[in-house]
Amino acid sequence: MKKKVIRTILCGFLGALAIFCYAGSAVMQDYTLAQWWVLPGVAFLISAVSACWGWQMWRWLSEINNVVVNVIIHIVFFTGFLSAMFYGSNMLWADSAAAYDADAVVVEKYTKMRQPVQRSGRRTYTHGRPYRVYFITLRLSDGRVKDRELSRKKYSRVHAGDTLTLRLEKGLWGIPVVADTHKK
Repeated sequence: MKKKVIRTILCGFLGALAIFCYAGSAVMQDYTLAQWWVLPGVAFLISAVSACWGWQMWRWLSEINNVVVNVIIHIVFFTGFLSAMFYGSNMLWADSAAAYDADAVVVEKYTKMRQPVQRSGRRTYTHGRPYRVYFITLRLSDGRVKDRELSRKKYSRVHAGDTLTLRLEKGLWGIPVVADTHKK
């Protein structure tokens, strides 16, 4: 009985940790100049290779003796965990002393409509009022393209063709981290 309770609590904790890691990776990706698939792709490859021996530790937790199921659990969890670790360490240990300014041209301005969903009852959901989210597409001098979300105030001040200055810091893994954005 005690083992089952510990196992259930540990499964819940690791599931919440996996969701937190995937969400954190998605947020931190907005502040790097890497393609969205690069770091999660590396994390997936490392997870797939480590699944050769790492699946065995999931056998106790899942109580499933099927190798394929435990390999999938291992890959899903460790891909999110390693992605968050790559993005986090890249941002946390970015070299601010070697920061540099890079000019970027505003290629496009666009908005997206979002509509929040709220739970209003036991089995009922209602849609809230739609709201706009403001974005710009930036093209750096080396050809990289990056979409950035802006506040409404900054969005109204920026026009297509404007040049913005991005303050970039070199991250731990060599991937540039956007520290600040200001109009030139």
